[in-house]
Amino acid sequence: MRGSLSGKVALITGAAGDVGRAIVERCIEEGAKVVACDFNKDALERTVRPVAESGGQVVGVPQDVTSEADWTRAVDTAVSRFGGLDTLVNCAGITLVFTIEDASIDDWNRTLAVNTTGPFLGMRAALPELRKAAKKAEAGASVVNVASAQGLLAGQPGLSAYAASKGALRLLTRTAAVEFGRLGYNIRCNCVVPSALGGTSLMNSQISSQVERGVFQSLDQGMKVISNNFPLGRTASPLDVAEAVVFLASDRARNITGIDLSVDAGRCA
Repeated sequence: MRGSLSGKVALITGAAGDVGRAIVERCIEEGAKVVACDFNKDALERTVRPVAESGGQVVGVPQDVTSEADWTRAVDTAVSRFGGLDTLVNCAGITLVFTIEDASIDDWNRTLAVNTTGPFLGMRAALPELRKAAKKAEAGASVVNVASAQGLLAGQPGLSAYAASKGALRLLTRTAAVEFGRLGYNIRCNCVVPSALGGTSLMNSQISSQVERGVFQSLDQGMKVISNNFPLGRTASPLDVAEAVVFLASDRARNITGIDLSVDAGRCA
């Protein structure tokens, strides 16, 4: 599938995380020009530098996805550096672990602000440029939101805000797909839905937080409990998620919109 994004410009949030980095690298390999965004400036630089040094057309933009001004700056960068925007990938997210009993309203609001409001702001900011791009391409433009299996089913204690935010993102995606289609924008909007991604810093941090709250006895025990839920007997990897994103962003998915594409080794079957 090499070259499936040739000539396209993609804006990717959460680009410095394990999954975001894999998406950036695969989009570059498929011929896209990439605006890579992340809140962590140093980690973003570590993501962008090797890609640029190997010849990839990529620019890093520090970004808080809850900031409207930051979204405007990111989209403007795509236009000024690469001439437009064909694909928006909302990958930025946070996982704050707390029980409902011990929850603070600040942690609840922060989780929804990043995981749900952020993608909403991104779609709103990117829409004018995506509509321009869609008029020039038969397959249209594309939005890919990275949700979570926690937004499909209740899996673990301590993830109420995370599950709520990702469930809301799934329905936001479907509503946007219908809206963008019926209004004649020719913009597809889909969700990639990963489950646990073994070995990633996010997964390790999440389980460690659950260990602290007594959900699991240890990191190893938590990972074993989670892995036992997968029919294929293994968790997915960031690369697996990136492959799904590349497919949905490509013209091969020209007639696919409003779906949840699970990348979960059968967890949600």
